[in-house]
Amino acid sequence: MPIANSAYDGAHDPGDGPGYGTAWCEASWTLPTPIVVGAGNAALTTRRCCYLRRGGVVTEASPLPGFSPDTIDEVVDALRRRRHERHHERRHERDHDGLPAELPPALAFALAMLSQPATPAASDPILALGLHILDDARAHLLADARGALDAVASARLVGDGAVDDFGADRLHKFDTCWKIKMGRRSLAEDVSRVRRVAGGARRIRLDGNRRLDASSALTLADAAGDALDFFEEPGEPAVAEVLRQHGIPVALDESLDDAVAANTCDLAALRSLLLQFAEYRDVWIVKPAMLGDALPLVLGVARTMQCPIVISSLYESAVGLRVLRALAAAVDDTTGQPRVHGLGTQVFGPTLDKGGAQPLKQAWDLAGATPWEVVPWAR
Repeated sequence: MPIANSAYDGAHDPGDGPGYGTAWCEASWTLPTPIVVGAGNAALTTRRCCYLRRGGVVTEASPLPGFSPDTIDEVVDALRRRRHERHHERRHERDHDGLPAELPPALAFALAMLSQPATPAASDPILALGLHILDDARAHLLADARGALDAVASARLVGDGAVDDFGADRLHKFDTCWKIKMGRRSLAEDVSRVRRVAGGARRIRLDGNRRLDASSALTLADAAGDALDFFEEPGEPAVAEVLRQHGIPVALDESLDDAVAANTCDLAALRSLLLQFAEYRDVWIVKPAMLGDALPLVLGVARTMQCPIVISSLYESAVGLRVLRALAAAVDDTTGQPRVHGLGTQVFGPTLDKGGAQPLKQAWDLAGATPWEVVPWAR
């Protein structure tokens, strides 16, 4: 069922216009393919989301169970609490010594993409740069009346079975950049999988999920050869250092998430740690729904220190992926060199009405969706 995420022509949209708040609803989707997130976790068969709407734009807050630092119940509780607060109250108090920690990160990002955040201090150019990127992302989202964001390049996330099932003649008919998880099988099996995918013009991104030792990581990088784009979180920090010494590009993912989680209320400490990470000039895998209000700082540090940024998804629906594509386009604007981002995870949810021709109220007749409610804040 298509959902307009650009122009909305409803006459009385509760999430539009001055004096209104942010409209939200909850939806539940059955996944066509179960998702296994993290070792030892049961496969997900359904996905719960909150969709937020303001000014004709729809965003999504959908923490990934077993992976995200927040939960969908925490998102819903935060929205319901805010509904009962006074309209003129600020969402939270900000100061120069800490980051706000009241909202779940997924909700904080969804709200940030709906309206202008607080203006940063002029003496903080790094944070100002990150907020500028978010401004540009919102502009892309509002302007995307004809699906231009579909042109944002994305790698295909390849499961174990996909590599095994595709014959050699089929492998080369798919995307030009694949991300493959490593360390879940024997080293010999992983090497065989990498070699089957390598070849032609395809680029390969290997994700070790911190499971590999240095010898294994070097062997897999060698199997990828010139096709290797980068090696994401190969193992402990010492493993990454070995790869760097061999000239192999490294990408940080969980390291960024952990840094934010450990320094949520200490902006100065987080800035210092991010600047240390940036000295390596690694690729930064940025999952906005994991970072919340720390996202502008992460983006600002990465761009200031010229670390390549790859925007990555967490199995959001098409609504959330459209928002992430807008952010990816804004990041690319700052470099003038578009990258292949990590947005190849959609497995559920509504498609988008690219032309905005179908009114949102008509389109939102979805099984499992609750009625739209309004919370009295405009971030």
